[in-house]
Amino acid sequence: MTDNEVFLAYRGPKEPLRFYQADSKSPKRFHFVDFNSQQKIELGMRELEKAPELPTYCKETQAEIGKAQQIELLNKCIADLKKGAGNKVVLSRFQLSPSFKKPLELVQALDRQYPDATVYCFAHPETGTWLGASPENLLSLKDGRIEIDSLAGTRKWEERHTFKDKERREQEIVSTEIVNILEQQSGLSAVKREASGIKRAGNLAHIHTLISAQLDKWENLESLLGQLHPTPAVGGQPKAWALKWLQEHEKYQRRFYCGYFGWSEADSNFAQFWVNLRCAEFVKANTLALYLGGGITAESNAQDEWEETLAKAQTILKVLD
Repeated sequence: MTDNEVFLAYRGPKEPLRFYQADSKSPKRFHFVDFNSQQKIELGMRELEKAPELPTYCKETQAEIGKAQQIELLNKCIADLKKGAGNKVVLSRFQLSPSFKKPLELVQALDRQYPDATVYCFAHPETGTWLGASPENLLSLKDGRIEIDSLAGTRKWEERHTFKDKERREQEIVSTEIVNILEQQSGLSAVKREASGIKRAGNLAHIHTLISAQLDKWENLESLLGQLHPTPAVGGQPKAWALKWLQEHEKYQRRFYCGYFGWSEADSNFAQFWVNLRCAEFVKANTLALYLGGGITAESNAQDEWEETLAKAQTILKVLD
């Protein structure tokens, strides 16, 4: 692999879309990490003056998961949670969708459609070509302040006032674990959890809590990320039990879905990482795999959870036509 084979389009919320090419000499490092933290890409990137033609690298597709199979798995998950085996599992699937747009066209459409999301397209021979519009900040570090999103529960935006106790408890599981992890870090202080509110993510609404801490002493950033990822918002709780359950029962490999991506700078206390949600990858020249999931608790209903994934699919489907 050479530097001129790797390209990135990226922008944070309400920022301009920028384009990058791999450059091993650059101190600005881009990270792309899979769900299991087994494949970790980290490389220098330099900004380009104009948009390149982003390559389409395709990875072999997996067997698509149908509704009946997924409903059966959802019911199995709910039954195990009702037995008290765990508190939450984030169960996911993917669906294949045709698209005759090029990666550059798609990321530009995401840029126009979702100004409040973090939009990207990453093309790398080893990972394939991925794109998405993520609403969830895994961790940001700037001027000594760490911020993390606790995001869970999903409704259509027009139904944002209909969240029930089930979704609030689901989101509380995420917030509590993040706070506990931060309070155990020797280099952090002033851990604070803001009041919960509603965050818009395209046509969807989520319960959101901002969690922050003060960085007193620089510690190993990779260690903290390893403890946070995957949070209960994308894996489940207790973490070890939920990940084991997913390994045994989820019908496919998530690859980079529910992993994370973002930036760090050498010799600088700056970092910005986003959870890789509302994302898709090219599996054929004109076919995308859309990755979709939702948090399952003992109070969940399988049909409702299926419908939630259909709503989440609209994030990408809206830009494919």
